[in-house]
Amino acid sequence: KHRNRNLPFILTVLGVIAVGGILIWGFGSGIPVETVYIYGDNYYSAEDVRYVSGIDGANWLTLDTKSAENNLRRRLWWVESATVRRGFFGKAKITLFMQKPAAIVTADGKRCLLSETGRLISGVPEDSELPVMEFVGFDFKKLNYGENISTIAKKKNADTRYALVSEITPILRRSNFDVTLADITDYFNIKLTSGNLVIEVGKPTELSEKLSAAYKIAVMYHQGEKGRILIKSLNTAVFVPDNTEPEAAPDNTPDTPDTPETTADSTQTTAEGTQTATEGTWITKTAQNEPDIADIAE
Repeated sequence: KHRNRNLPFILTVLGVIAVGGILIWGFGSGIPVETVYIYGDNYYSAEDVRYVSGIDGANWLTLDTKSAENNLRRRLWWVESATVRRGFFGKAKITLFMQKPAAIVTADGKRCLLSETGRLISGVPEDSELPVMEFVGFDFKKLNYGENISTIAKKKNADTRYALVSEITPILRRSNFDVTLADITDYFNIKLTSGNLVIEVGKPTELSEKLSAAYKIAVMYHQGEKGRILIKSLNTAVFVPDNTEPEAAPDNTPDTPDTPETTADSTQTTAEGTQTATEGTWITKTAQNEPDIADIAE
């Protein structure tokens, strides 16, 4: 009976001694990380992830998870975020979240992929047909892989187009237009290509509202037509049809004085109704029975 009463105490002491010995051995000699589980969409091999993280073979008890996460974000450009957790005895878990390509830009003369968060993530493979828009008309020099374009935009004397691309990329991706090309050569006259349309938005201020007005004008008045939409303000826009035809042979017949010169007409919608105009369709206010353009802009 006396021995049985002391048995739990003895076992407890032995357990503490064993755990203490393991800890001393672990912190000294080390319990190596031998198994690494990798989760999430991964564009890299498991060997690369383990090597870059620095946890392969590291001491499991003293594993620096924050340092491993930073290594993955800084050295693997496609990685948006990473979490590293210590598992059960010699095991570790890595979860990766990848960048998503949003646009193509030119950086130091090379076409490169820009992520949704504005980070330069890789070059563009040859013959690539990525469903992303491309910015043309400007070379984003000194933009390195893994660097965010908004970081350079904050630097002193940085060109305004660094901030421009960072700001308008998500707006263009959310718009009703399937924009495939954005010409930013002239900051004060941004040109967007979507199918048969070229939309000249002027300065990129109030871009969402301008695109919304342009979309409704294109759908309500000129659906499926090829041409340009020139946005002068939120309440004034013009559709210029593309009536380009092959040049005809010169006509040497003298003009008849009484015959007025004919031009390609387009339709102008005003408060008074529909009239003809040679420049295009200037939309200021619509006819009496049609919605007001102020509603369209809103």
